[in-house]
Order: sequence, then structure tokens, then C-alpha cells
Amino acid sequence: MTTSTASTPALISVVVPTYGREAVLCDTIKSVLAQTYPAYELIVVDQTHAHEPETQALLDQLAAEQKIQLHTVDWASLPAARNYAIERANGSILIFLDDDVELPEGFLEAHAKVYAERPDVGVVAGRVFDRMKLSQSKAPPIETLPPEAMDPGIAWYHIDLVHTVKPQRVLTARGCNMSFRREVFERYGLRFDERFAGSAVREESDFCLRVRQTGLIIWYEPKAHLVHL
Repeated sequence: MTTSTASTPALISVVVPTYGREAVLCDTIKSVLAQTYPAYELIVVDQTHAHEPETQALLDQLAAEQKIQLHTVDWASLPAARNYAIERANGSILIFLDDDVELPEGFLEAHAKVYAERPDVGVVAGRVFDRMKLSQSKAPPIETLPPEAMDPGIAWYHIDLVHTVKPQRVLTARGCNMSFRREVFERYGLRFDERFAGSAVREESDFCLRVRQTGLIIWYEPKAHLVHL
């Protein structure tokens, strides 16, 4: 099981599958590249048939400068794109993001810190500041999720990763902000189920179900937060 020390930070592979995004994808990539964490790579799996010229020019430039790994594929599948990146990632931690997010400074450190301190954790679920949900909700901050949030049959309806402010064990993560210890993929051989088609709703919950069967736990870390556009 890979851990890190202050002198040797864990290499993080940041994975951004993308489909049909233009300016917002460029902003997402710039947000990742603005991170000051000392050891990371950014893998973009591009499933877009044809980009606007400005978007393509930026992607090509960043790839040429070796600031991103750009993989252009001729199919569209979110779980397949995740699996494609897993096979090409070098990090001991893999973070999966959507292609429409903004990261605060310290985002990568917040994910890495959990793995360094908690060898029992296989997945970190980050907090998601969802602009639409926050603007429509007046819900107060949540300290501890209700017991129903740990019931696999109904947990999805009770896991609030928008308003919850206290770190705690959870049953699943949100696909726009989740990370995994490499052991999940190498030791246990897990991959995302490519039978989830279209928008692949709940494919991350299905994957987390299989991670929990390994004995590793899923830990919610609100400091690992981002803005989901």
C-alpha cells in the first residue's frame, strides 16, 4: 500500500474525461494546472468529435508542452474513458474530475493527505459546491449524516456531499470529485462498468459498492472541495 512522506509526496494522476465541452473544459484544465502540489500529472481523455478552433489549439499547445497527457478517442463512454485513463496513469493516487469544475488552492493536497494518514481508506469523496443546488437550497450545514446514509438500499437519497462539513465515513462518492488509491485498481483489479451508457448515472456508486467489498473504506473529506459548474 503506497503512502507518502513530507519529502516524497505521492504522485497524483488527475483524470478529466471530456465530451462536447469547449471554454469550460479549458477553464477546468487551467484550474488543475494552477495547483501548486509538487507531483501530479493531468490526463485528458477527449471524446469530442470536433472542437472549436480555440479549444483545440489550447489542448494541442498544452500537450506539446507536456503539461497534459491528451488522449483523443473516437468513442464516447464515461466509464470507458475512466478505464482508459487508469491503464495510462502513473500515480499512486488517481483523482477523477468532471470537465466543468473549478479547484481551489490546496485541492490536491487535501486528497493526498487522507491517504497518507489513513491506510484503511481506498476512496476519498470530496465535497462538491454545486452552484445550482446551493443557490436553490437554504439547508443548514450538516455535521453528521443520518444513519440512512449508511444503508446501501437508500443511501443515495441521504448522502449530502454539498452541505456536509465534517469528515466521516460514507458509502459512495460523486463522480465529479473522487479519488482512489492505486491499490483499488492493481491489487483488486477493479474497473468501472462500461455497460453504463449515456450519462452513466450512478456508475460511480456501483464502483464504490465493489470497492467496499475489498474491505477498504470510503472517506468523505470536505477540505477536498471544488465548485461544480
